[in-house]
Amino acid sequence: MPGTTLRYSGPGYTVAEIALQQHLKRPFESLMRTWLTGPVGMRHADFSQPAPREGEEHVARGHQGDGQPVPGGWHAHPEQAAAGLWATPADLAALLIELRKGWLGTSTVFAQASVHDLLARPFEEHAYGFRLIGDGEQVFLTHYGGTVGYRAGMTLNLRSGDGAVFMANADSGMDLGMEFFAAVSDTYGWSSFGPTRVERAATPPADVLQSLAGRYGFEDGPVVEVVPEAGVLTLVFPNGDRYPLSPIKGLPRAFIHADTGVRASFDGEGEATTIQLYGDTGRRVR
Repeated sequence: MPGTTLRYSGPGYTVAEIALQQHLKRPFESLMRTWLTGPVGMRHADFSQPAPREGEEHVARGHQGDGQPVPGGWHAHPEQAAAGLWATPADLAALLIELRKGWLGTSTVFAQASVHDLLARPFEEHAYGFRLIGDGEQVFLTHYGGTVGYRAGMTLNLRSGDGAVFMANADSGMDLGMEFFAAVSDTYGWSSFGPTRVERAATPPADVLQSLAGRYGFEDGPVVEVVPEAGVLTLVFPNGDRYPLSPIKGLPRAFIHADTGVRASFDGEGEATTIQLYGDTGRRVR
């Protein structure tokens, strides 16, 4: 039921994309130029797939987790709304600035009522693709994204207008981007994106780590793998991201990824083992 649980849904945006194209009889990239990227001033942004040949010399080639280039430079994504945006950091900054203008009631692109409605009912800090991180005067409108060979993040304090954007042309770029956010947070005194302080616990015995290994599925969502490697557990996401986990004190069998602060904890035994991740529960699958 809507509003009862959090589900990551790239396919949901694909359904919206197809519906818009069928109803308005126009390509998605054309609609976005008219409704979004043009009015906002996102000068280099384009939803065209494949990437326009005339602009290829300006495209940063993607790189895999081992540092090797993505074959062909990048992938073409038919799911344009979910994974097809080509842009620069300045483009994403322009989008955040215009959204804030809408929130303040000074935008000629976004109606104030629409922006407030977009953010009015966050579920587990999420609101239609954005996360609302922080509280009080320091709530940051935030989104992270990535496809094969690329990682990106953007954030903006709706009240102060402070923000930051990073882009990286590598699967390992999220770690660097989060270091960048942490450095900006430290420099400007933000309450979010700074270091997460936890107390390390003793490493569980090898047999305990092995008992947690396996594939965990989330209802109508992705499957993540938990792999014991060199005496630690590693989370492996469908896009290839690998998060080595450190044991921490608190809940039994609780872990954290040091670079991002993502936490995971396990409950149950054997086939009934579950994982708590991003506020959701994954169940062991065969």
